[in-house]
Amino acid sequence: AVSGWTAVNRFASVVNDAASSRVLSASDQNKHIRFSNTDVVTVSIPTGIVNSTALFPEYRIEQAGAGKVVFDSGGGTGVTLRSRASLSGTLSQFSVVTLKCVATDTYVLFGDLG
Repeated sequence: AVSGWTAVNRFASVVNDAASSRVLSASDQNKHIRFSNTDVVTVSIPTGIVNSTALFPEYRIEQAGAGKVVFDSGGGTGVTLRSRASLSGTLSQFSVVTLKCVATDTYVLFGDLG
């Protein structure tokens, strides 16, 4: 261990979700959310969900079921979503992606995208 550093598990909470859609909220920040639906799951990113106590929070998303997880930034409602090749969903079952807030209402999606 490095002197003066404390290990912190930022993703201590695992949330299991079998729904076909979810609107992210401030309470989802820094959690690992597992979607087990067999159909496509839509995760919506509303404006203003980053609370003032969080410093650039992350949302870790896992496709635990057969249903691909796709991210919806609201189509011009003030949320900017960036990713490699403009991909906005998971690749396959057991893919894990991270949605990282990099500025107010601006997110980068990275990980096992497809």
